[in-house]
Amino acid sequence: MKLLPHAMIPNNLVGLCRKKHTTMRQTTLRTLLQSESGLPPVLPPDTFTHNKSDQVIKLNGGGDIYHFGFDDELKLGSLNFGAIAVDEGIELKREEYEMLLGRLRNTADPCRQIFIATNPGSPGHFLHDRFYKTKHKNRRVINTTSLDNFFLPKDYIESLETLSGTAYDRFVLGKWVAYEGAVYPQFATEHIVHNKGKIHEALVCIDWGFTNPFCALVFTRIGVDTIHVAEEIYQPGLTQDQSKKIILDIMARYPVYFVTADPSEPASIEAFRRAGIPIQGADNDVIAGIRAVQDRFASGTLLVAPSCTALIRELQSYCWQDGKDQPVKVLDHAVDALRYGVLAWENRMSAGAIVPDVIHEPYGEDF
Repeated sequence: MKLLPHAMIPNNLVGLCRKKHTTMRQTTLRTLLQSESGLPPVLPPDTFTHNKSDQVIKLNGGGDIYHFGFDDELKLGSLNFGAIAVDEGIELKREEYEMLLGRLRNTADPCRQIFIATNPGSPGHFLHDRFYKTKHKNRRVINTTSLDNFFLPKDYIESLETLSGTAYDRFVLGKWVAYEGAVYPQFATEHIVHNKGKIHEALVCIDWGFTNPFCALVFTRIGVDTIHVAEEIYQPGLTQDQSKKIILDIMARYPVYFVTADPSEPASIEAFRRAGIPIQGADNDVIAGIRAVQDRFASGTLLVAPSCTALIRELQSYCWQDGKDQPVKVLDHAVDALRYGVLAWENRMSAGAIVPDVIHEPYGEDF
């Protein structure tokens, strides 16, 4: 436990934290002070004294460990920690974590820091933003999987191997993927693939944006009816002329037969049409579009190139509003473009459109 060297510093106060103190006592504190599953406690019995009412563990010749939860935040206001260990960090809110940062002010510790142990959560969680998306020289992430834990019983590991999809990604591989309330729980790592085959035809789907990102996805066909999202443009601040140039460049590199776009911008659609782009307003039936995307992920007929990082991130974090048949309108530009494209593809197929047998060689390594 990396907290112990800090706790051994005389006059230092270190924190041991979990969202609820009752849960702390049943889990983290138990491992710290008691023998469990044939393993000795982290702290040998003769090296400390424990005042349960004050929630303080005094190390012989060292500092103090204060174990607590956020059951009563007012008690934390005057504490000065040299280090803090947080168990199950995904339970905390952003403001609770920031409160802990504001308590790292004990000058007895020459290297004040917070350690967090956690199972992964949704990629929309603030910890994912802080440690994965926002790089900083003073932050470090150590990724492990359940398969790395040699203390786990063999039969338990075997039971984990029966999981699949998002559950396997999160609980076995330790990946930050959406699960609870996810709009697309069918989306999993097996849908993220390179396409090294022939490109038969292409469709471009657009979600408009300036302050928000302008998003364009390039669909290509694999075989008879498998869609591969081969490329994404995901960029804020583009002028209309810049975005038109991007689509014309895509049309020069792919056999594009059609472009579909968010119908809420008819002036932009008309401007693109005047530039020679075969564009129409998309079917904006949200629920129908989501169901069509879900069905394709479930059947394995919708695949995504690894380079489409914005789309992958949104697919993993896109969630339903609590108690409503509506998705949360956050980080939805790529997934909106995705459903425009899938519905356009489905409508074209159901209308009996003849798919032209145009074949291009793959362009770049991610196709």
